Amino acid sequence: MIGAMNPYVIVGGGLSGLLVARVLHEKGLPFIGFERSSRLGGRMESGPTRILKNQTLEFFQVVLPHVTWNYEEGDAQERIKGEWEPLRDGYLEGERFYFTNSFYTPTTHTSEVLKNLSFPVAEKFQLQKTVIRIDGKNKILELSDGTEQSFSKLFWCSDLNLLFKLWEGDRLGTPKTQKKISEKQSGFNWILDLDAPLLNSHQTIVLPFRFKEWKLRALGVQDLDEQNAKNRLHWLVFLPKEIMEDQEEVAKTVKTLKREIVKEFPELTAKIKKEKIVYLPVMSGEEPARFSSLEIAPDLICVGPQICVEEEQSDWKNLDLVAAHVKHLKALNLEMSS
Repeated sequence: MIGAMNPYVIVGGGLSGLLVARVLHEKGLPFIGFERSSRLGGRMESGPTRILKNQTLEFFQVVLPHVTWNYEEGDAQERIKGEWEPLRDGYLEGERFYFTNSFYTPTTHTSEVLKNLSFPVAEKFQLQKTVIRIDGKNKILELSDGTEQSFSKLFWCSDLNLLFKLWEGDRLGTPKTQKKISEKQSGFNWILDLDAPLLNSHQTIVLPFRFKEWKLRALGVQDLDEQNAKNRLHWLVFLPKEIMEDQEEVAKTVKTLKREIVKEFPELTAKIKKEKIVYLPVMSGEEPARFSSLEIAPDLICVGPQICVEEEQSDWKNLDLVAAHVKHLKALNLEMSS
């Protein structure tokens, strides 16, 4: 009987985890999800939302029929001493994702997108539940509150490096493209909710600034909710390891950024309704690790932007990769095992 079998378990309640949950829900399979934070949505809740591939747009139009998307086209520009200049070369790999000159973005606020996405499956997720050990041989998760959870299949929708750290059992093959967490680009996102947009464009604004001996860049990306007049502005900053490992230095960098932004855009101060800082241990847009299959071990399936399985996907990022994974899962004949 299915009731006597262990459920499928999803680790991670971000976009990937929610989409996997919807697939399992549609197939009528029992599952539970664990999210370490106090909310669902992951980095999508606090980051700009962009789709680069037409097939990804078609996928989300089916999954989220009530969400509409705008096609945006144009080049990112740098703001230097009050003047706009063409984007220069010499940017980091992760930054380049935000310099794409054509993409799709939702016409509604990201929070509304997540609300539509999580509605049928949110109750299946347990929040503030952190996995601290994975017994791959016996298919058991150990959680930080002292409880354990057995699983039939494990869908890993969280950080890939954390999976390798927590896994105990048969060795997981590490792809050559997988980087250590310390080598990946990290930083912070200064999120501003505004009563009016700074600019009527979704294109990226680049603001170079100095912090001590470092030459840094802030990437300004706007979310514009055309229906509800919600305006959110993200300032993303990729930081070198030397700064990111020192919280005091990060705080000083944020302070420097705020001063420089106000200097360039003095009108912004009067528009701010609410602000918050989100620290990002891994920035979106990083190079995905390449595996031969999403199932990287028996009954262990990885879904998320940190992994790709096809050569043509090696330069895909974020939502495009996740959508490709989920379409693959929908086509699988998933069966429960004891």
